[in-house]
Amino acid sequence: MFAIPALPAVRAWRERAEARDRYADLTTWFDEVIDDLYVLTDNDKRAEALDLAGEIATELAELHTTAWGEELDEAGRPMRASLAGKAALLHQVADTERAVINAITWPIRDLAAVGDHAAELRVWTQLAHTADPATRAACLRGLHRLVEQHVGERAAAILTVLAEIDEHRAAHGHTHPANPRPPHWYRWSRALIATVFGLLGLAAVVPGLDTTTRLTALLAIPAGVYAAFFVFLRVRDRREADR
Repeated sequence: MFAIPALPAVRAWRERAEARDRYADLTTWFDEVIDDLYVLTDNDKRAEALDLAGEIATELAELHTTAWGEELDEAGRPMRASLAGKAALLHQVADTERAVINAITWPIRDLAAVGDHAAELRVWTQLAHTADPATRAACLRGLHRLVEQHVGERAAAILTVLAEIDEHRAAHGHTHPANPRPPHWYRWSRALIATVFGLLGLAAVVPGLDTTTRLTALLAIPAGVYAAFFVFLRVRDRREADR
């Protein structure tokens, strides 16, 4: 039997769908890696996490056009360029983490990739010579204002995110608060689990059902809940990817 080749439109649709799924997965992974920076205190580990985030951002830049087309940011820059700029900044901050402990000689990368003005170079150098989270946060906020002129707000915004993380570390001894608020999904998930078990119990004891119908109901309830939860996660990932 001969396979029928896919039409160009169908093939393009499939490639776009696969790229969007990959993009959503990478976006979730990127957020998880950035969140790890709240609790990592070792400079090498922080540098590894920042480099990993930069690599993920690079892959997002490569996927963006296939997944979402030729999108532009608010300043008219291609989104792939903004993501590539974000990746370069993450790698640059990773280098400052290593420079703090003399793991590398500063500067190691070409600073022209993120701007070559004297004021900007001074702040990067200061960042590469301080481990204090509060001081690093101030440097990162200063760099955001300087770098934005070269790479745009979309790319430079990652420096504000990193500054907020260092401010949090400075306020809480480099760690999360002792009793962090549970994520919003935790509250409604308990109610969902209780409802599912309630429906299962009802299907098991309700009178007047034959064995086949009862077994069908017992299987259909968790299957339906799983399908609904799967759709919910896909929709949430798509929305996060669209941000």
